[in-house]
Amino acid sequence: MNENCTLRVLRHRYAQYIGAPLDSVTGELIFDRYDAGDPVCQRLVAEFFNGLGHGLYNLVHIFDPQTIFIGGGVVERPGFLTLLRQHLAWFGIADYLDTVSHGNDAGLIGAVYHFNQLYRSPDDDRH
Repeated sequence: MNENCTLRVLRHRYAQYIGAPLDSVTGELIFDRYDAGDPVCQRLVAEFFNGLGHGLYNLVHIFDPQTIFIGGGVVERPGFLTLLRQHLAWFGIADYLDTVSHGNDAGLIGAVYHFNQLYRSPDDDRH
């Protein structure tokens, strides 16, 4: 999935197209231009969602989860989840998807939780 449907790959592809450094291209810029009807961004975002759909489809059929939670800054964008669900409807998995409640901080919170589980001493009574 990392080669096709990460925001970094999406940014890289658009930066290459416009001949700009990667640092100058943000996900927000691409989705703003997508919303404005830019045909290149429309195609790149469709490819992004298609790659994401393929990956999530495989996860659903391997693990049979009740829900797949996604996070990151891009999911905080208004309308992102609705747009993603529209693309995932073709795969028949739109109803499996929801966003994490901590948005862009979810990964950090999970990492801290994992660290605490690994390294907290058994006699540590702090919760």
